[in-house]
Amino acid sequence: MIKLSLFWHMHQPDYRNISGVMVMPWVFLHSIKDYYDMPYLLSNFPSLKATFNLTPTLIEQLLLYEKCGYKCDLFLSLWRKDPSKLSNYERTWVMKICNSPQFETMVKPFFRYAELYGKESLDDSEFIELEVLFMLSWCGNYLRQHNETVKQLINKGKDFSLEDKDELLDVLMSFIPTILPFYKLLQESGQISLSTTPYYHPILPLLLEKKLLLSDAKEQVKRAIELYREVFGKSPIGIWPAEGAVDEKSVALYKSYGIRWIATDEEILFKSLGKKSGNELYKCHHFNDLFIAFRDRTLSDLIAFSYRYWSAKDAVDNFILHLRQIEKKEKDPKVSVILDGENSWEFYKKSGYDFLSELYRQLDEADDCQTVTMDELAKERLVKRLKRLHSGSWIDGNFDTWVAHPQKSRAWELIYKTKEDYRCHIKRVSSRVRSEITNHFLISESSDWFWWYGNEHHNEYAKEFDQLFRNHLIEIYKLMDVTPPSELFFPITELK
Repeated sequence: MIKLSLFWHMHQPDYRNISGVMVMPWVFLHSIKDYYDMPYLLSNFPSLKATFNLTPTLIEQLLLYEKCGYKCDLFLSLWRKDPSKLSNYERTWVMKICNSPQFETMVKPFFRYAELYGKESLDDSEFIELEVLFMLSWCGNYLRQHNETVKQLINKGKDFSLEDKDELLDVLMSFIPTILPFYKLLQESGQISLSTTPYYHPILPLLLEKKLLLSDAKEQVKRAIELYREVFGKSPIGIWPAEGAVDEKSVALYKSYGIRWIATDEEILFKSLGKKSGNELYKCHHFNDLFIAFRDRTLSDLIAFSYRYWSAKDAVDNFILHLRQIEKKEKDPKVSVILDGENSWEFYKKSGYDFLSELYRQLDEADDCQTVTMDELAKERLVKRLKRLHSGSWIDGNFDTWVAHPQKSRAWELIYKTKEDYRCHIKRVSSRVRSEITNHFLISESSDWFWWYGNEHHNEYAKEFDQLFRNHLIEIYKLMDVTPPSELFFPITELK
């Protein structure tokens, strides 16, 4: 019997600027599509189980939408306006985002959207159409199936009004507060387990390497557990380390906070053992009495990157075939499939509805496969104890993605320099200001900034990410009443 653990990682960076306004709308957009759809599709098969990881930065921004509505989001605030009231810069910014969805899967299904997509100039009525169609393209399967306003606007197809815009945004804003309670409900029913991540999604082993950042590493874990407890009414059992980044020191830190399991990539297991062995991958492992799940990279990456090009039936048949090939070779294998639970579905038809529905249907009917949560998997009694744990992440079992480029190095240098300057002025800073400064440091340590620096991952919003990062360090100097170094005003993205 295969025990399959499906693990969906839900994360967005902290998009808030110094004023607390989100300068990019991706938390909102994934909320009306993936963050509800993913647990909803699973809930249609009550006998199946899965694990969802909700990062603190995602939770915090969801709560901000609940509290402040669209006014906490720059894009939504502009989107709601009459286009005739927008400046040229604002109009360009809104159009840039409205022209950002994947064409084949999100734009093409709306004939009028395909006509307007990418046009350099639109009159006000066309602009309103573009805005509404963009928002409809992000509405998930649950909203398309159950929300009357969304269904009516999709059927209307074109010639939308300002009133249509207002009604749509009001409906979507009222939908946001239903998301976190739904996860809590499914957790309480036992169908899912929930985990979290150190608060601002840092590469924790890199912080633990530096004495200057050691206290920040501890604070990232402590705050994550506190927020989880506040939202879900109990402490988390498991943690997904940001980017699957682990080392022996971080395991000890997690354990000291009562965490019982973590997860990372198979490459960490193979390098810890000193050999590549599929046989070992499907067993349960502990290090320092902490359960560690190692992701099956082949199966995880097939869902994340490959099956989008297949028909849903062929893709799921192939996935099940892989599972049965594992079962033929291994006795009672434990298989962990771990991947991003949001971004992949932009590349699937119908946001992955056909694929996920077929996957869950076949798993539900399979007599030789049992789905389990990570909480349940961590209770397995037959475990192997690792003598050492390799330091690395889910990408190639190392940390190069976050350190191996001049832009990435510059970002770390600026954090260290700011931290050193802060230590020189800390005695004259009030406790209230110290708390604000600590928060800016924690945000600056997010893995997301370093992901986009360098030339590995193209992003149309790299300059905006860069500005957000540097502004947090600039604000620290302002809070200390110290002139920020000039190097903080030089875009890191311009370094070669």
